[in-house]
Amino acid sequence: MYMICEGPHCEQRLTQPKTGRRRRFCSAACRKAAYDVRHNTIAWEPLDPGLVEQASEPIPAPRPDDAVAVAIIEARTLAGAFTRLGRLARPQLAWRCEKTGAAINAALDDYFDKVER
Repeated sequence: MYMICEGPHCEQRLTQPKTGRRRRFCSAACRKAAYDVRHNTIAWEPLDPGLVEQASEPIPAPRPDDAVAVAIIEARTLAGAFTRLGRLARPQLAWRCEKTGAAINAALDDYFDKVER
């Protein structure tokens, strides 16, 4: 009995053995491709109507001062990441990372150090 390989985009015919487990794939590559398709596919579920109504309500815009505070915190975090990478990166990049981290911190200190929190 002939069957077609279950691999994606494969149409090779398989010969089934008389006994034992029936074959589904023509090769390990087709088996892996089918596995990847099954496990990388997103299964979308319908939304709850109550959530759709909540999502349609406008989200209040953040206060500008709060947005600035968040940006400063993110910039300090980025400066810390560059400083840490200065200790870990290869020498050709390490000094650049250290200088970038120091420059970001210096700029934040110059412009935002005396701002009330």
